Amino acid sequence: MRYVWKMTLLLAAMASAPAYAALNNEFTAQGGAWALYKKNCSGCHGFRGQGIHPVGTELLGNAFVQNSRAEAIKQVIRNGRKGKDKTRPMYGLDPNGLMNMPAFPQRVISESELELLVNYLKGNFQKGAFNQ
Repeated sequence: MRYVWKMTLLLAAMASAPAYAALNNEFTAQGGAWALYKKNCSGCHGFRGQGIHPVGTELLGNAFVQNSRAEAIKQVIRNGRKGKDKTRPMYGLDPNGLMNMPAFPQRVISESELELLVNYLKGNFQKGAFNQ
């Protein structure tokens, strides 16, 4: 009986996966760039871009975000940042002491979401308009 119950739950979860993905995409579309940022970036960079050290650097007022072309920022988000590419040390670890930023492939952030996120980071986010 337990086996049948477990299989029923598994099949129900598998059947609802596309619905969950659609709901998640709808949520992102409704919440826009702010929803994308909260979901993918705020855990390391903070809700207000203040950075959570030593995990993530600040993004509000960040020279790289402000001065780089959108394509360069997209590359960092897609590919992550490792080792010597990082500028802020992670205290108390190896001599390089650098925390890595994970990559966000297309299955996590689509091309259209990436475009929306980068425009937000360079625009309203830098003006302190976090939830817009």
